[in-house]
Amino acid sequence: MNEIDGIYYEFTKKNIGFERDFLTFKLFENEKQIDMWEYELLKPNTDFAGGLIKNPEQKTRRRSRLKDAGQNVWQMGIYFPHSKFPEKHKTSDLAQHIIKNKTDDSSSGKIALGMYLTAKERNFEIFNVDYIVPIPNFRNENVKAVSIANALSNIINEKEKKIIPVKKVLIKTRDIDTKGMTQLDKDKFFEENQIYQFSPTLDIRGKTILLVDDIVTSGNAAKQCMAELKKAGVNQICFYCATTTF
Repeated sequence: MNEIDGIYYEFTKKNIGFERDFLTFKLFENEKQIDMWEYELLKPNTDFAGGLIKNPEQKTRRRSRLKDAGQNVWQMGIYFPHSKFPEKHKTSDLAQHIIKNKTDDSSSGKIALGMYLTAKERNFEIFNVDYIVPIPNFRNENVKAVSIANALSNIINEKEKKIIPVKKVLIKTRDIDTKGMTQLDKDKFFEENQIYQFSPTLDIRGKTILLVDDIVTSGNAAKQCMAELKKAGVNQICFYCATTTF
């Protein structure tokens, strides 16, 4: 196992019906293991823009929504939604950390560490951007993408000796809940409503931005955020999400 700040980790493959990739962490205190968590990762050759969506038409639509990031679209691991995979949702460490991170930031460091190590392992080009920009919350809580972005920035700054600050240049204009909506309803809702807007608190013209999110499914939120960043004059957008759903 490798070690980072007293946490031991390894990338492994397991044959559970079919071969899967995992990132396993172990934390020791006085030579005694006190914690362990494991993230199921996407394969290195995954179509990150299309994700794990099975429906070919929906997969094509998601690719189209994330096109403003070009080839610079990456995700770390797999999120198993409770509605489709109730048992897997309960036993998945990554799913539980993502859920916990929606209400407090105590899991954000674990998620961000996984994203950092996966980016190093898979050569995701996240280390030469100018700013990290999280997909925002309606209220300015340090949860979801915001807390992950802050933790990821801190890890990069410490481990890579590069200062890549988090800049909250996007705002969420409405508190929305799309649960219960069909995918078509969600698509129509985002087409008819501007939920995310650029906040002109910083001149980002000519900059390279790493847009960070916790979960991506259809890509509607990322699409609006990327469009706002493009209108603000950024040179390049990279999109890195902690998880993608089936």
